[in-house]
Amino acid sequence: MNDNFKQTVLESNKSLYEISAGSGVPYTTINQLFNGKRDINKIAAETASKLALFFDKSIYDILNDIDYIEGIQGNIGHIRYLWGSDEQGTFLEILPPGETPYKQYIEKRSNGKELYKYRALIAKMECEEAKNRSELKKASEKLKAR
Repeated sequence: MNDNFKQTVLESNKSLYEISAGSGVPYTTINQLFNGKRDINKIAAETASKLALFFDKSIYDILNDIDYIEGIQGNIGHIRYLWGSDEQGTFLEILPPGETPYKQYIEKRSNGKELYKYRALIAKMECEEAKNRSELKKASEKLKAR
């Protein structure tokens, strides 16, 4: 936990006491963050800002990476979708009615903010693709039945 923060501290070659004195963040807070006893993503914005300023970094450089779209779900037409992530990366699970659900991997976690921006468009495109596949499958089955 708090790998980005811990790495930043180690790279700074500063003691936790020096970081506390220089940033104005209590030593106890710094110690808890460094030792993973407190989640850095759940600290006050003011505390994160002070630490980022002290290290001359962006807040996002010291926070834990998060998956911005995991759990977002919806429907496009009759097709349900659900955003998720696993060790392989971020995926869009497509749940076509009456067919086997499948996962479409979109990207690695590294660009979650950009993916969040385009999540609706990607979901729409993938659901339309699933609809087209379903219609093609039905047409193919009709032709085989003749």
